[in-house]
Amino acid sequence: MKIAISVGHNPTAPGAAFENYTEYSEVILIASFLVQNLQRKGHLAYIIGTGGLKHKVSQINDIEPEVAVEIHLNAANTYAHGCETLYCPGSKIGKQLAQNIQTELNKVTNNRDRGVKEGWYHMIKPPNPKAQKDYFLAETCCPAIIIEPFFIDNIERNRFIDNLELQNEMAKSIMKGILK
Repeated sequence: MKIAISVGHNPTAPGAAFENYTEYSEVILIASFLVQNLQRKGHLAYIIGTGGLKHKVSQINDIEPEVAVEIHLNAANTYAHGCETLYCPGSKIGKQLAQNIQTELNKVTNNRDRGVKEGWYHMIKPPNPKAQKDYFLAETCCPAIIIEPFFIDNIERNRFIDNLELQNEMAKSIMKGILK
């Protein structure tokens, strides 16, 4: 199986932050573990980690994977917590892929299950006339999902940041969900 792993954000736009940690710096670790684990199982796995969103989607479409996964970390500056997985609205395969990954990831994170959700840009949903599908999910040439395993800006992060063993376990759980 050929799988594209997109790292949320990039070095020049690192996403959400807390103290010296950024979304990008943490997600690149999980993505690296995921690629290593997939390759050990004999799959072709690629990290798509730099450039803007349109560039990443173009790179993914150029390699023609069977599945694309983008990893992010949530941030809310509130007491929100948990794990969620997004899929392209209307995609039955994407929804099943998201559910498989969410189920496996929840076993490892022991976080609140925020569920599997349709991925709308800024979560603005129909019938709102401004509703549009998330670009990453809608424009990839294959089933795609976005994973948000935990929040970087609340106490939840203390279990995950700097815990390479748990990050590798998260990567293994994502792999299990992909391979279902």
